[in-house]
Amino acid sequence: MGTKGITQALAGAGVLATVLSGCGGGDGTAPAATEKAAAVAAAPATQAVTTRVIDGALANALVCLDANDNGACDAGEAQGRSDATGKATLQVPSASVGKAPLLAVVGTDAVDKVFGKVATRFVLQAPADQSGLVTPLTTLVRTYQELAGGTTAAAATAIQNTAGLGVSPLADFSAGTDAASVRAATLARLVVLTQQQAALALQAAVVGKTDLGGATATQADLDKAIRITLLDGLPALGAAAATAADTSLTPAASKEATLLAMAREAVPRDLKLDAAKALAIIGMLKMPLESNAASRQPGVALRGFSFNDANNWFYRANLSTAADNTADASGATRYYSEFVRNAAGTVTRWGFHGNPARANDMHWNGKAWASCPLGFRSSQAPRAAGGWSYSYCAGRETGVSATRAVDLGGQTLLAGVTRLRSFPGVLDGVPYASWGPANLDLLGKTAKFPTGSRLRYQLSLTTGTAPSYDVQDSAIVTAFQASIAAGGDARTSSSPACAAVTPDNVASYRIRPAKLESLVSLNPGKPCIFKASSNSSGTSLANNEWWSNSTASLGSLGGAMTQPPGTGGFYTNNALLRVAFGANNTTTYYKCLERSSDGSVRNCTVIGKGSYAIATLGDARVMSFKNLPLLSQRQGFSRVFVERGGLIHVGYQNHALTVYTQARLNMPAANAVLSQLKVPVITPK
Repeated sequence: MGTKGITQALAGAGVLATVLSGCGGGDGTAPAATEKAAAVAAAPATQAVTTRVIDGALANALVCLDANDNGACDAGEAQGRSDATGKATLQVPSASVGKAPLLAVVGTDAVDKVFGKVATRFVLQAPADQSGLVTPLTTLVRTYQELAGGTTAAAATAIQNTAGLGVSPLADFSAGTDAASVRAATLARLVVLTQQQAALALQAAVVGKTDLGGATATQADLDKAIRITLLDGLPALGAAAATAADTSLTPAASKEATLLAMAREAVPRDLKLDAAKALAIIGMLKMPLESNAASRQPGVALRGFSFNDANNWFYRANLSTAADNTADASGATRYYSEFVRNAAGTVTRWGFHGNPARANDMHWNGKAWASCPLGFRSSQAPRAAGGWSYSYCAGRETGVSATRAVDLGGQTLLAGVTRLRSFPGVLDGVPYASWGPANLDLLGKTAKFPTGSRLRYQLSLTTGTAPSYDVQDSAIVTAFQASIAAGGDARTSSSPACAAVTPDNVASYRIRPAKLESLVSLNPGKPCIFKASSNSSGTSLANNEWWSNSTASLGSLGGAMTQPPGTGGFYTNNALLRVAFGANNTTTYYKCLERSSDGSVRNCTVIGKGSYAIATLGDARVMSFKNLPLLSQRQGFSRVFVERGGLIHVGYQNHALTVYTQARLNMPAANAVLSQLKVPVITPK
């Protein structure tokens, strides 16, 4: 309610009290009514709200109560400027206190007490019920809450856990000198620098341009798109901040320069943000939400789709029968996923993962270890604010989503698919730019979408994920015998046991540990050092260290390593990520070279230190890691190891706070395209 509405409501309440006082008579009635009216008239119109704006203390930031939540300080909204300590006091309408977020616009006329004059504008926010501080970290809390809803406390916990912070993101990190406060302050600074670098990179290509819905994108729109994608990049940003806060791992350059370099890299890699994605997010946020009322009709959402010819195509769809779309007593409806591939005329169907070999991956659903077979029903429930909260495959992933749509009825198939192809990104392994038939002429020039056809745009945020593992035999963890894991220098002596290992006999030295404690003891981080060697691709480094013998894999990241000078093609450009274990549950994390001839792990460098923990989940024990380094976080998951049934499986836990932007065709639109291409139409069962 605006100030005018509040005033009218208060006035109406006074009139009503006066009218009611005339009923029933009595000599004391009129004075009582007068007192009530006087009390209403004397109630304060505004209330002082004091806050502090900090990265370092920010002076001359424009602070306002963003009553209409549009990301700008508008005329008529309570506002003020921060002083040299970052303090600002606003005179807020009493009825509005705690009802709207605080917004701080930090322009180039502002000064940061720690970092000096602000060179590039940025914005900060605080949740409505936490007005005492406005910081880069309260901004993350507010953004999470804006998308996911719920309490501020729950939002703060989600941000703290995802970023790996030791203090609440609602706390004043500027006052502490302990390691947890320093790390929080470092993350706050990195968030500011990343916002600034994103704005510098995208402003000219976004502000004033046409967004996905056909409107003009504003500066406030771009600010919001950046804030949303900061959530997507938070695991990597948190890991980067931990590295920069640890002086033993920070490069020799100044901390600010290190953070600036990280911020520049983070925009395309961690936020995954470019102009096209920003305009898509902006447009989706402006379009009206689709109704989340149960349809009671069969439904299809055709996601990734590729087509070469009638005997070679692939798609993934979410399907629901009329019964699935009939809400239960709690308002929830259901759906199931179907992956379908036709390869040279052979059709395969499965229910989970783009690779059918991974269809039986297991996850902890809170009660037991379970898979997602074809036909398994996931659930979704309508949210009061619009959109849905969902639980995919009984808790493998939970989150919130909101769908907007455009009508394709009467448009040509070619026009509709061309529009879908303009959407940025990749879905189910299919780039939108090549969605559908490789030859668009197959859609014809006159074939049209039937009435009811819709192109749906969906913006989702994951709020939780479950530990999972790959059941394939190739994903069972092996380790080297203790004598091989001990490492040693094999350059001048054959005495180290590891000197006997060759590519031809390596398998004979491997074992399958049955317990996580064995995995720990067999990976102490002691390389076996060989003489330099050469092959047809190039020459190794002089210190030819073999690390496969005594470290476990955390994954790999393509293109994250540079060929050492003078080695030719002896190594690949992949960074092999490894872990070794020490006393008292400590871990050391490495990035390593990969020998191109056989994938052997070579010449590792320390990139972080942390710890591990083991938890019992049902009939399994799960090892998870703390303080995983930046390169590991950039994989989009955290490594876990799952001990179950006398074996240890390579596991993973996908990141929460992942932001998805997707485009899909509904059932009439999907089946119109499939029919045109002579692909069997989709019928929910």
